[in-house]
Amino acid sequence: MPGIFGYKKHENSCFLKNMADAIKMDYDFWNEKPFSDEYIEQSAMHLGNGNLSFTDCECDLRLEGESYNWKTVSAKFNIKATSFANLLVKAHKTGLLKQVLNIIDGYFCASLYDIKNRKILLFSDRWGMRFLYYYKNGNNFAFASEVKGILALPFINKDLNPESINCFMDIGYLLDEFTWFKHITLLKPSSILEYDIETSQINMCRYWRWSEIKSEKISYNDALFKLSDLFLKSVNKRFNPNEKIGISLSGGLDSRAIFAAVNKIYPDYEGYCYTFGKKGCSDIEIAKKVVKKTNWKHQVFEISSQNWFRPRIEKVWKTDGLMDLLHMHGSEFLEEIKSNCDINLNGYAGDAITGSSFIAKGFLNKRISDCLAKKYYRSHTNLADISNDYYDINNVFPNLFANRVRRFTTMGSINALFYVDQRKPFLDNDLMEFIFSLPDSYRLHNKIYSESLLLSFPDFFENIPWQKTGFPISRQRNFRHEILYFFKRVFKRLKIFEFSPDNYTDYKNWIKEESVSQILIDLLNNEKSLYTKHTDINFGQTFLIPHLEGKNDYSNLILRAATIEIYLRKIANFP
Repeated sequence: MPGIFGYKKHENSCFLKNMADAIKMDYDFWNEKPFSDEYIEQSAMHLGNGNLSFTDCECDLRLEGESYNWKTVSAKFNIKATSFANLLVKAHKTGLLKQVLNIIDGYFCASLYDIKNRKILLFSDRWGMRFLYYYKNGNNFAFASEVKGILALPFINKDLNPESINCFMDIGYLLDEFTWFKHITLLKPSSILEYDIETSQINMCRYWRWSEIKSEKISYNDALFKLSDLFLKSVNKRFNPNEKIGISLSGGLDSRAIFAAVNKIYPDYEGYCYTFGKKGCSDIEIAKKVVKKTNWKHQVFEISSQNWFRPRIEKVWKTDGLMDLLHMHGSEFLEEIKSNCDINLNGYAGDAITGSSFIAKGFLNKRISDCLAKKYYRSHTNLADISNDYYDINNVFPNLFANRVRRFTTMGSINALFYVDQRKPFLDNDLMEFIFSLPDSYRLHNKIYSESLLLSFPDFFENIPWQKTGFPISRQRNFRHEILYFFKRVFKRLKIFEFSPDNYTDYKNWIKEESVSQILIDLLNNEKSLYTKHTDINFGQTFLIPHLEGKNDYSNLILRAATIEIYLRKIANFP
């Protein structure tokens, strides 16, 4: 994805072009004018969403992303700012950076070079959605929105983190701040990193913590109406009818909620939405029913055995090997989507935030524990930093969000950022703070989420099914629905018969197509495969061959392993 990048100089080094070329690849990004002095070089590139830098005689700031309330924050602190970037610089100069960032609602990362004090500051947004990586080894320091930007520097130590391959194979993603490399780290959410150029020391602080959210005593009915109001306000902040905005619409609740909210705010608006999946899947059929109630243009992209695999190979490098091939659904069509919209309103994590995805029986209103963490992270729980006081709130969600959601779900957004900017209404600060001030019982069984949708958007939810269950949401599913849904889940688990309309892909069988299987054999069942240097498991013999012979469904593990091998081969030949 586009973003910011820079490094600490040594003597007369000049490597910024190396970083820019690695990040830009063949994309038509907007290049900011670089900054360079005897100590650092830094710059940024983006999709053309305005000038995101600010420079004066004291500071140079590079920003990627946006804020939805920076003008309000400027007024609150009596700071006369002309842009979000200008606000951040002025806040730093007046010693108010922590306080300003604490209440900024946005999706961004930034680097600020304090020229006078010779310090580099890196900061992330509250939820850590806009990734920023940094490299620290001895006196060397560098940072970039993409790992490959750092790898392009000639002084980088590229030793792999020995735990990463096992973690990725076991759970499908890496945890907390870890990357594939020992010396490259992902900046944590709500963080300010300060690097002292003269001493090469790093100081890290959090400008916001989950403990700042206090329990709210509010009745369920009042909470229901407030949630509905906050969600509409969140969508309204992020939608401008004068911008070229699209909505990725599935058969789930989250994207439909955003779609319904836009239609409620702008009932005559004729927008663009899109859905992907295999022919006849429930995502496509449900989306068609939703769009039929509006004047929007709806584009359907069909994923098939013929078009899914090859386009994803190059995206392993684009996502720095952190997104496995299996979960790149729809990324095959990003170029065409880009021709229809500049920004996507993303239903990211809606079910996890307002619904009950992460509410576990026996763990209501409790802080994350080692016991629960192991259900998600298995033997890698030690990497998830669960004891950090950042997570001091009686709720399991924050740590699961920072790890499972941020490190896994977010990769879909990062993959898309090469083409289309993303806005995420469910991550609105006011909405998040309210949701996690409520008792978990309000969200249990998707109760308050479903009822708020029925309250606000009955036309879009009363009679149109939810892909997950096959039934419309209601205040309480009737007994008949409960029985049908129960047997549906049992039959599917036991593989008595397949519910293919519910699945928008068929990787189990698509992997067996000769055009795909031959590539996978070369990647995983080759004596020259690079992954064999880092694990004792032969992925080809253990997973691929048995799968191709029909002995078991190892599609998940095969595509994780293929992702690793593709990335290792790319690293070996880079730059």
